[in-house]
Amino acid sequence: MIGVFLDTETNGLNSQIHKIIEIAFVIVDLSSGELKEEFQTLVAQPIEAWEKSDQESLRINGFTWEEVSKGKMPRHVSQSIIDIFTRCG
Repeated sequence: MIGVFLDTETNGLNSQIHKIIEIAFVIVDLSSGELKEEFQTLVAQPIEAWEKSDQESLRINGFTWEEVSKGKMPRHVSQSIIDIFTRCG
């Protein structure tokens, strides 16, 4: 059996207006404890989304616009995740 341990950071807690700005996960074979895959990346967001950030959330997670603006485009992040999940079955 495979386990996926997922962590995200967002620019706020309202899913209607806030976005994921970092995603990370590991995939582990739960029978053997073997690490199958690991993934971590910042997710770029347009300035319009960043301007809607909850400042308390950013204070807690510590992310800045300079960091997030250098992240990967969401479509590339999603394709990378699809590729990893396909590889792991």
